[in-house]
Amino acid sequence: MSSIKFKLDNLPQKPGVYLMKDKKNLVIYVGKAKNLSRRVKSYFQNIDAHDLKTKTLVSQIVDFDVILLQTEVEALLLERTLIRKHQPQYNILFRDDKEYPYLKINLNEKWPRILKVRKRKEDDAFYFGPFGSHGQVYDLLKTIYSVFPVIRCSPQVFDNAKKPCHYYHMKQCLAPCSINVDENTYKDMLRCIMSFLKGKDKSVVEILKKRMLEASDKEDYETALSLRNQISSFKKLKESQNVIISSTKKIDVIGFSHSKNKISFTIQHVRKRKLLEQRNFILDLPRPESDKALSSFILQFYSSESIPEEILCQSLPEEKGAFEEIFYQKNLKISVPLKGQKKALLDTSIDNARYALYLEEKRNKNQENLLEHIKKTFALKNTPQRIECIDISNLHKESPVASVVCFMEGKPKKNLYRFYNIKNITDTPNDFESIYEAVKRRLQKGFEEQNLPDLLIIDGGKGQLSSAQRAFKEFFDVKTDLVSLAKSKVLNKKSLSTKTVKSHERVFQVDRQEPVALELGSKAYKLFTQIRDESHRFALKHHRRKREKKLSISSLENIDGIGPTLKKRLFEKFKDLKHMKEASLEEIMKTKGLAAKTAKLLFETLKNL
Repeated sequence: MSSIKFKLDNLPQKPGVYLMKDKKNLVIYVGKAKNLSRRVKSYFQNIDAHDLKTKTLVSQIVDFDVILLQTEVEALLLERTLIRKHQPQYNILFRDDKEYPYLKINLNEKWPRILKVRKRKEDDAFYFGPFGSHGQVYDLLKTIYSVFPVIRCSPQVFDNAKKPCHYYHMKQCLAPCSINVDENTYKDMLRCIMSFLKGKDKSVVEILKKRMLEASDKEDYETALSLRNQISSFKKLKESQNVIISSTKKIDVIGFSHSKNKISFTIQHVRKRKLLEQRNFILDLPRPESDKALSSFILQFYSSESIPEEILCQSLPEEKGAFEEIFYQKNLKISVPLKGQKKALLDTSIDNARYALYLEEKRNKNQENLLEHIKKTFALKNTPQRIECIDISNLHKESPVASVVCFMEGKPKKNLYRFYNIKNITDTPNDFESIYEAVKRRLQKGFEEQNLPDLLIIDGGKGQLSSAQRAFKEFFDVKTDLVSLAKSKVLNKKSLSTKTVKSHERVFQVDRQEPVALELGSKAYKLFTQIRDESHRFALKHHRRKREKKLSISSLENIDGIGPTLKKRLFEKFKDLKHMKEASLEEIMKTKGLAAKTAKLLFETLKNL
């Protein structure tokens, strides 16, 4: 939730679309907003006032992304495209719910209208939707009415009209209620609207142009003028949005923005004239040479991605010719657009790259402030850029292991996680001796590889800290700061009449008599407990694996006919007990040297585990 809060606090007051994601990183809802900041924040404010569907949606949101756009029309059209692409759970659910509207057009009527309806019926009409809100439908109708002069009034008003209404004089209605209008011409206009609602924007202009020329040839200049106005209005609409373009090429748009040591790339994928996807990448930039960074990014990105027909970017990479030669078979073209739809698309991509970089730098600045605060609070020698935590796991007093997790600048660095199988095992597990061994081995490795942490956290209290300090004393000039983190303890005796009172979580240090209490909910509390809990999780994970392996070995040892050689072959073939249990009898029998009788016995034994 802290990641969501950070993003909420830094949302821009711009148009765009937002994609809500669940714990599996699946898009569960797509929405559009005139003001992203106000709209997205509304989901997380006054939650009790939300309806049941929205409450359920919010309860499943663990992250969200936004795509910044230039206009509301762009947001409306991109929202439609992304809903079709992702088919989000909470957008799709609206389909059969009468509260969420559709647009309906029935060409069987003499003078069809565009109707907003709450439920789809099994009739001959065409339905478009469902839409996430009535406001969304209103925006879409407003766009349609600005281009196409269709009937807006009710059948009753239409039937009783004596003269054209004000929409006719504003050139926003043909007024078939009181003026002679060709029925087929009117229905052709409705078909254009249907093409627009289906996303077939290019065909709309082509149809309108064809009809305008036909009307002109017949000297029906009034109809030709009306069609010309529709074409003009539609082109203006197209100029005001860039998420649907005229080019049929597969286009990738790469915008970037850089600071002194970071560069942000936003890549937008345009397919079948529509902006379908946006991806952001934040990379280290050793020197502010953005053109070389662009070359490197293009080469690395497209080594594992499909190659488009055209790449739009704000400057040409130094190796433009080489790239086009490398990707010659794909007919790749790299260009810098200077005007038109492609330039507008590129500007949108650059805006999103700037926003992603702004978020990253603000997040890093907040993290720097937190690390400096921790250094000051605990009087550390170092700013804790690299923090490691050691935890011991010895469930059921067997197979003790030590986990070492690493956080760099406040973020988990999982490729640096390590674990140690405790070697000095006695009949009774000894946490203090296990910590001593794990810390000693970590320091030894750190001096060898020159990668000691700035701060080492031990899971435990004073006793665990003393054991770690004993290991520290065996090395010369250890610059790593050392603390231990103890869980909260009960301060009062349990009784039926009194509520249990617990202390804060406490940080113990070698040169301090009393521990420092971590205030619940503080940023230092969140970081320290996150690291400690991650270390505990990692220790348990490895401990379970170790126990399962030990169990699997002992299970095989009890089966007659399976000795060390066959045991080795079985684990080489199936990797672990889990995959062995999932294997069929035929697969097990294929193991070299395994007799059929022994294979059947093994298969039955595995089924009963």
